[in-house]
Amino acid sequence: MTYVFNFGNPMLEHTVKNVPKRVFDELQLLEADSNTAEGSFERTKKYLNGKIESGELECETFFGGSGPNIVSVLAKAGVPSALFAGIGGELGLPDEIGDGIISDLSDYGVVRCLKRVEGYKSCEIFTLLHDWNEDRTFAVDLGATVALEPADIPVSLLEQSSHVVLTQYKIADSPEVTWAIVEQARKINDNDPDLGNIVTDFSSEYHLDIGAELLNQILKKRVYMILANVEEMRHKHDLDIYNDTQHRIEAAKILLADCEVAVLKLADKGAMIADHSGHYTAKAIPPNPLTNLNGAGDALAAGVLEYLTFEQDPVKAIQLGVRRAWEAIGSLGPKTYPNSRQFKEVNNGRYGSMIPW
Repeated sequence: MTYVFNFGNPMLEHTVKNVPKRVFDELQLLEADSNTAEGSFERTKKYLNGKIESGELECETFFGGSGPNIVSVLAKAGVPSALFAGIGGELGLPDEIGDGIISDLSDYGVVRCLKRVEGYKSCEIFTLLHDWNEDRTFAVDLGATVALEPADIPVSLLEQSSHVVLTQYKIADSPEVTWAIVEQARKINDNDPDLGNIVTDFSSEYHLDIGAELLNQILKKRVYMILANVEEMRHKHDLDIYNDTQHRIEAAKILLADCEVAVLKLADKGAMIADHSGHYTAKAIPPNPLTNLNGAGDALAAGVLEYLTFEQDPVKAIQLGVRRAWEAIGSLGPKTYPNSRQFKEVNNGRYGSMIPW
């Protein structure tokens, strides 16, 4: 069996719905009162849990994080997927967060290689939704991000993988492990010099200096796909891909110097895919009434990978990616999506074609 292999730690996402403005104002005062990130999160958690327990606020909890988001979409769509990650151990005590994440990933059919790290807490995040359809994410309680080691890498699973996905912060957070994964993937593909199977997020290049250095090294290897968003291209190359079509073309060509497929995430304007033959932009689907932006970019990436796993058609792949993003925005938590092999029915046969360079 061939897998899509993802390296990215899971977190627990608490989504609080219909939050009144008064609660936002009180939370802002709590944040301003705190001197440390840990204190800010603990204050926020205590305050929100009190409101939830009293019935004043309604909350739903799911697993999240870029790695789990991508593999759960792929697994539910019928693409065999594997996740390599670390979860908390809570100093020898049972870690309910970690246990819940393991159970949920199992339900989604994800093959898991998870290292339990004592002394670290699994990550949590609060997302607050309110009437005017914006979302706000409060402080993350960082968990076992840096505790993995190269020796923990499941080499046998990696050897069975068609693609290796490295999501944004992991490159900077765990450079030694990331590089060991890249090196192992390179060795696997040594018998085919044209085969590149690394899928990476452009964002790590400017989050941390070590991330920038490592990403530049990764790009010298066989990279299959790079994903980038509006802020990343503006920050690194001063390109306005949100408003300027010509800037999108320039950005795609910059990315294609290091990969076979480039994907530009254009927020509410959709997404653009490009390869060495040309480019195509898929318009965004107007969002459902419930708008939760967390995980939309991950769902888009998963949709593109999902289709390209079955068929090398970039136009259909980016259209499926945009649809997956729309489904993520209109729902809470990971969902069961239509299999991409049924995408013709979902899309009613409406396809465009790549525009040659």
